[in-house]
Amino acid sequence: MPSALAIYQTGNILMTVGFWMQRIAIGWVTWELTGSEFWLGLIAFAELFPSILTAVLGGQLADRHPSTWVMFCGQIASAMVSVAMAVLYAADALTPTMILWVVIFLGAVSGGILPARLAMASYLAPRDLLPTALPVNSTGFNLARFVGPAFAAGLLVIGSATTVFLCALIGFLAFAGSLYLIRNIPRQGDDLPANAQTVATKQVLRDVPASPIIFGVILLQLFQGILIRPASELFPAYAKNVFSGGETALGLLNAAVGLGAVAGALA
Repeated sequence: MPSALAIYQTGNILMTVGFWMQRIAIGWVTWELTGSEFWLGLIAFAELFPSILTAVLGGQLADRHPSTWVMFCGQIASAMVSVAMAVLYAADALTPTMILWVVIFLGAVSGGILPARLAMASYLAPRDLLPTALPVNSTGFNLARFVGPAFAAGLLVIGSATTVFLCALIGFLAFAGSLYLIRNIPRQGDDLPANAQTVATKQVLRDVPASPIIFGVILLQLFQGILIRPASELFPAYAKNVFSGGETALGLLNAAVGLGAVAGALA
């Protein structure tokens, strides 16, 4: 029988490919409907901002419940969104406002399961193997970031966004199935001592600036989000207005980012 790590990684890669495919489709459909860079930025903001708010609640969920079950529920919720997007687009009923609310929901779900996702390393790999397991997981994520946009672009050219949303649905369900199979896996690291105290969120926020390494990583992520990520969110506009292309140009731009990320993760 495959190991829990192999089962998890297989489902995780399928889900991540579907996630990036859906992300490309949402950006392209938004551009088709609005032709507005403002709307592209608004959709990107709507995806990320709710995750900041729900990540705090997600940390409490990850503390109180097995990470596998928290993530399983998140995949089912995301799969329902993919179904709704596919049906609405096929019925020609999808509007920018609907996309906005859908993305807000996806962002909230993403933030809610993020702490559980990060905690999965303690279930899948012994502590002495974590330095190897984390780069492997990162490489898989970025490989999917290369493959997903390429597939999405092809399907947008020869099919429609409905097909892309259905592929994302398959990815979310595949990952949910993987998580269900390993639902009873115990932590590989040491458990918390019985007398461990729960740390309040306010205390964490107060203590983080006192840790230069952690605070530096957070600042790095902050400025990356402010100064670098907006360029990729505007790729549909670049593909159309700058390169006079369409779905293929959009897929190539996003795939190039993923290819660079794979090279960086391997390095």
